[in-house]
Amino acid sequence: RFVRHYWGPKIITPFFFFFFIIVPHYEYSVNNIKYEWIMENMKDNAIRIVKAVVASYVASFVFILIIALMMYRLKLSENQVRIGIMAVYFLSAAIGGFLLSKSMGKRRLIMGLSAGLIYFIVLTLMSLVINKSIDRDAAEIIKALAACSIGGVIGGIAG
Repeated sequence: RFVRHYWGPKIITPFFFFFFIIVPHYEYSVNNIKYEWIMENMKDNAIRIVKAVVASYVASFVFILIIALMMYRLKLSENQVRIGIMAVYFLSAAIGGFLLSKSMGKRRLIMGLSAGLIYFIVLTLMSLVINKSIDRDAAEIIKALAACSIGGVIGGIAG
């Protein structure tokens, strides 16, 4: 009885106040600030990613127009056009990777790779929606994936 009366009010009450009142409130405010910061950064990063991918598709459009003019003027063969399309994939992914890594400012190789992969995924999904099937063989798809990935990485490193 003496120990409970002596230790109870003097030690237990401050611990109770600190661990059950102060600490949870502090953790909530710190976690709330972290959550708001993470959400704000996610919005900014999403906007940066969308801008880089849109820029890479604009570059693709311009490069494909150039290839079309070259086909018309120079009478390019089918193999030359395929090489040109792979070059378009490479250059467009490199532009997207460069812009994304430049805007993010860190982890440039990863940002470039992610820009290239996002470019490839969107390209494949658009092809799937328009054609209702994948009309290329596995070797063509792997070549396109490699061109987009390597182009994105090189663009990311250059950024």
